[in-house]
Amino acid sequence: MSRPWVRFALAVAVVTGLFVVARFLSNLAWRSWPGALAETGGASFYVPWGIAIGIARWRAPRWRPPWRSPPGTWRAASSYVALAVALGGIGWLYRGFLAQAMADGLAWPPMTLGMVSGVVLGPFVEEWVFRGLLWRALVPEDPATPATALVAIFATAVVFACWHLPFNPDAPLLAHGIFGALMALVRWRTGSLLAGFVLHGAANALYFVM
Repeated sequence: MSRPWVRFALAVAVVTGLFVVARFLSNLAWRSWPGALAETGGASFYVPWGIAIGIARWRAPRWRPPWRSPPGTWRAASSYVALAVALGGIGWLYRGFLAQAMADGLAWPPMTLGMVSGVVLGPFVEEWVFRGLLWRALVPEDPATPATALVAIFATAVVFACWHLPFNPDAPLLAHGIFGALMALVRWRTGSLLAGFVLHGAANALYFVM
């Protein structure tokens, strides 16, 4: 496990460096154009990340994460079980919000750049980083063995939870960690990022609606 952990540590260092740069550019944009960015939400943060991802895909093809499942993967019952567990997990994480929203009546928010950022840009970047880059650092070849997958699920979930601290020092680390573990489980069983991206976007959309 030494070489995968070394790759994982290097990948975390790269992600941390990119995070610092993206955060700096985001803060610079907010200071320069506060009025214009009032409705962008996290777009000013995720756009620099999108550029970094584009460069990485161009310069390092081996780090391109799979967005399509390998042939036959979706026919495996475990893939559907993973999706069901993830959907159930999302419902459990938001159970309090859902109960309150149902009591108050759901109100669909307007489609703003901030919502697009949270529902599309954010899930794309985070799935690529955590279930793509960091997952590949620990699991260079799919399919992973159960023991290797368990290590990768735990490690990427912890880093995913800590990722949210700079946005909100009071971020619920346990909830983010559980959510990250669910997305990693789906990544393992389906062999692609697409299902996790859709589920991640759906969870964020639910948050915006509530």
